[in-house]
Amino acid sequence: MSRVYEGKTTRGAYGGRYSRAELQSDVQDIMEGRKTIRGAAELYNIPKTTLKHYVRGTRGKGIVSSAGKGGGGKLSLPVEHEKQLVKCIKTMERRSFGPSRQEVLDVVQVYTQSNNS
Repeated sequence: MSRVYEGKTTRGAYGGRYSRAELQSDVQDIMEGRKTIRGAAELYNIPKTTLKHYVRGTRGKGIVSSAGKGGGGKLSLPVEHEKQLVKCIKTMERRSFGPSRQEVLDVVQVYTQSNNS
C-alpha cells in the first residue's frame, strides 16, 4: 500500500485538465470578444461556470479581476487602515493580548460610524 495519497478524481483545483495559464488566456480571449464562453468551454474542456465566474470577476482575485472583485462584500475600511489594524492585532497577539473576533468587529464598526458621519 502506498504511503502517498493518490486522488481518484480530477475534479477541482484545475482538475489536471487545464492549467492556470490556459484559464487566464481563455478568459482574456473571451473578454476581448475572440471566443464565446460556450466555445472556449468546449474547446479547452473548462467548465462553463468556471469561465463565467472568471469573466464576471466573481472569482479569480489576483488572476483576472483587477478591480479586486473576488466575492465578498463591500469594504468597510480603506486598505491602508485595514493593514494598520492587522499589524496592531498581530502585535497584540504576540504579547498574549489578542482581541476576540467581536472586539475587532466593534472597533471596525466604531471606525466606520465615525468616518461616515
